[in-house]
Amino acid sequence: GEDRAEMDDDIFQQEFLGQFRKMAGLIYKKFNRDVHMVDVPSFDANWTYYRSLDFGFGHNAALGYFAVSPDQTAIYMYDGLYRNALDTDQLADSVKLKDAGKYITGAWADSAQPQIIEDLTLKGVRFEPVEKGPDSVIKGITNVSAMLKIRPDTGKPTLMFSKHLDWVANEFEQYRWVQNKNENSAQREMPLKRDDDAMDMIRYWAMSYRPKAKQTKQVRYEPLNLMV
Repeated sequence: GEDRAEMDDDIFQQEFLGQFRKMAGLIYKKFNRDVHMVDVPSFDANWTYYRSLDFGFGHNAALGYFAVSPDQTAIYMYDGLYRNALDTDQLADSVKLKDAGKYITGAWADSAQPQIIEDLTLKGVRFEPVEKGPDSVIKGITNVSAMLKIRPDTGKPTLMFSKHLDWVANEFEQYRWVQNKNENSAQREMPLKRDDDAMDMIRYWAMSYRPKAKQTKQVRYEPLNLMV
């Protein structure tokens, strides 16, 4: 075969490294920056908004905002935050700033941190704990994978991400399977628990979001005022 030196650098990168990376247990093989990282359109009054949060202090907290089109064929993660060492006050302030002017239909966060969810609620920022079952990781990954597929009706994936959220693309490209160390588990492979904060946050969202039944009148629940 052709020698490395004779090959154009880009072709080498794509052919060899691309193949190798895909074989080396990449979880979201369908993810492609050119397809999934996009310029976000402007949303009108009929879009619905959601947010999701994976807590982090020593590692990154990942916060994501999702807008769903009225016909539910397009979902954009249009905004977010990816930072470590944020305390609850800073987190609550960031959420309030990003919420401004939008009615948030649903919000979910890691159920392993009930205390932080409670602290945020007291600061006026509500998240529901994500329901996790024994297979929730796999189910969540399956949901995300399905949303990354190109739709026959629109020619685009259901789930797309703002080009500005580079950290999302970085995690998608390195999120991979590793051998499961737990001998008692039926599952042979598990996602590698490293640099996966955005992946967890997107998974929580995909596990919790339920498409609305078509043509039903939307009921608006006003947030509870806890200061009564």
